[in-house]
Amino acid sequence: MDIKLSGWSIALLLIAIVLALNLVGIINVDAWGIFGLVVTIGCAWLIYRVFLRKK
Repeated sequence: MDIKLSGWSIALLLIAIVLALNLVGIINVDAWGIFGLVVTIGCAWLIYRVFLRKK
């Protein structure tokens, strides 16, 4: 099954996962800050671009 995801959908998925983990209490976004959230999404996007893009 080939699923095509754009960068935006991956970023939205990451934000949803982080917010869900914040609700559960695994990740504390208040202590982590918006900057940490942006850096994490940026790193995940870079990993996606480097490793998961179509060859």
